[in-house]
Amino acid sequence: MDFVFRRDNIEYGCEIKNTLGYIEKEELDTKLEMCAFWRIKPLFIMRYAPKTYNNLIYKNGGFVLLYETQIYELSQEKLVKKIRESLGLPVDCPKAIPEGIINRFEKWHIKTLSVNAKTNSP
Repeated sequence: MDFVFRRDNIEYGCEIKNTLGYIEKEELDTKLEMCAFWRIKPLFIMRYAPKTYNNLIYKNGGFVLLYETQIYELSQEKLVKKIRESLGLPVDCPKAIPEGIINRFEKWHIKTLSVNAKTNSP
């Protein structure tokens, strides 16, 4: 996992895939097994993935944040412009993560809190 963090007493194993291709199925399975072993929620932040992968993550209690463009650091603006114009690939150098992406996770996280509260109540 790229990061493990806790928010509101929920621990997440976060895997980030900022590639034009999909995560390898074997790697996905391994990451989900790691999360199950550590009893943490899988959070995959990826530039696209097959629906079967997303369903597998959801079945394992996790969340998928998908985004369209491959992200480069801000210092690579000239390179990104060249890639976009020459190859027509979806690439960008944003100054910050778009708010909509963060909001999707927030919404799911809050929903998870309410589900956990119902499950743990006497």
